Amino acid sequence: MNIQQIFKSLSNNRLLLPVKIAITALVIYLVNKSLGKSQLSPLFHHIVLRTLVVSLILGCVGFYLQTRRWQLLLGNQGTRISFQTGIRTMLWGCLLAFATPGRLGEFFRGISIKPENKANAVYAVIIEKIYAGGTALIAGACGAIFSWVAFGALSPAQGSIIIVGGAVMAAILGIFFSKRILRNAFARFFRSRALQNLTAFPFANFAIKAAAPIALLSIATHLVLLFQTAVLLDMFGSPGACANISIAAQAYAFMLFFPIFIANMGIREYSFGLFLGQLSVVYGLRAQVSAIAIGASMGILCINMILPAMAGLLWWIVDKKKLPVAGYRPPERK
Repeated sequence: MNIQQIFKSLSNNRLLLPVKIAITALVIYLVNKSLGKSQLSPLFHHIVLRTLVVSLILGCVGFYLQTRRWQLLLGNQGTRISFQTGIRTMLWGCLLAFATPGRLGEFFRGISIKPENKANAVYAVIIEKIYAGGTALIAGACGAIFSWVAFGALSPAQGSIIIVGGAVMAAILGIFFSKRILRNAFARFFRSRALQNLTAFPFANFAIKAAAPIALLSIATHLVLLFQTAVLLDMFGSPGACANISIAAQAYAFMLFFPIFIANMGIREYSFGLFLGQLSVVYGLRAQVSAIAIGASMGILCINMILPAMAGLLWWIVDKKKLPVAGYRPPERK
């Protein structure tokens, strides 16, 4: 079954209602499971409304940047969508991502795009994940180096992040600046042959051509996420703005090593706690590390995942028409 057949099956009216009911039940279950009273009750007295509003605003800014990147990814493949349509498809993508391990549901974000462009939507998600993942790994490597210099210790997890992040950066430099960095025959061979082979993939030409704007949007999106996480860490008791940004950068890079968790639940708390642990000696947070990690993780989960997923769920349930994608005309009713 190819991509278009999968999308057609998901769009079939006879299957749509059961799918909606199943996803609704799954989302409600996951929300209740991840936001238990036993975990949230002790954290309520740490919540500061002003800080929470700032975090919510940053979440909206991040979502806006992601939507613009999604528009750019589709537009450069010939599928132009309005900003409203971009928001709607992004919300549906958040819903499907929330309900699937490793956010695999995002590959069906373009379920409402006209049939001949559905494959392009999947390629666009792949490209988006490559850029976002590369940005997160490079940022994590920078955060690990900062923590190493500031606190004088390097854990195996941080060493792994530095190695993988450094490899990603080296690959980027090797692809785009090999003639300037390496003046030998291997560099010339790599640039002339490897890129020619790479362009055999249907999305490679586009990914390379639009590299600069996509990379800038990916960097901006990730920076907003890091600041948002740092704000939440500070609200729940982790001091030091630079240290909190470093913790967030390392945690998000570390999560990429375990892409099997639904909405990153479980691994997010563990990752925050793992890198917060380095501050336990410096700032005396031994007894608070777990609480801070859970609080910040729940904040990110609610603002960046549960709220968009519930909005996408509501929009999906009440929506009776296909999305107004450019070039699409709904069939006439008899």
